[in-house]
Amino acid sequence: MSHIRNSLLPIAALCLLASCKKEGVFPEDIRPADFYTQFAIEDATGRDTLFSLRGEDSVPLIPGYNLTIEYLSNAYVRDSIRYIWGGLGVSFLPIPFFIQLSNPQPQTDPFVPVEWQAEELEQLLYPGKTWQFGNAPGEAVIGIADFPDGLWSFNSASADNTQGYLRVLDVSDYGAPDLGTPYFGKKVRFQFACSVINADGETWTLRDGEAVMFFRYYTF
Repeated sequence: MSHIRNSLLPIAALCLLASCKKEGVFPEDIRPADFYTQFAIEDATGRDTLFSLRGEDSVPLIPGYNLTIEYLSNAYVRDSIRYIWGGLGVSFLPIPFFIQLSNPQPQTDPFVPVEWQAEELEQLLYPGKTWQFGNAPGEAVIGIADFPDGLWSFNSASADNTQGYLRVLDVSDYGAPDLGTPYFGKKVRFQFACSVINADGETWTLRDGEAVMFFRYYTF
């Protein structure tokens, strides 16, 4: 995926240490701790582990410096398919968890903005909506990565997911207009289970998944 880094760039990370905080400081209107994911991972050997991550979690980077987990969202267009994703992590390191969605209708007008608007997201995200996994229009991708080192990454796009699902449970508006932000967003709660695969063809299984993600939209 274009927004997943497969290797850590130490020099770049050190240049950005100024943004690393021992404790996150957020405006009262913005609560990153509202966004989280948790699920069981069964690896290729059959071993089970629990993956859990929440906004505002503090993760050590180097001695004396911690990273504060943020909620993230972005959008892009590739091969006439319009994508939006929401995740948890920090923008300059491998993203440990994301959910990517795509518009079922190909984008044929080159002048349509990459950014999404509220009514467009409302057509994709509503309680009961269930997504299949893949890279085709109208499909979803779940990705996970080692954080913060970027030693491995897996995603659902190439794995067999005939038994997998991604289901929307709840959707609500989320934003901070009093802070002058140029956007609002959708706060979306999902259930999921799927297989994920890495570049070497190793497959893991994610079970009993739950996530609350942020998907940004603009009001222009």
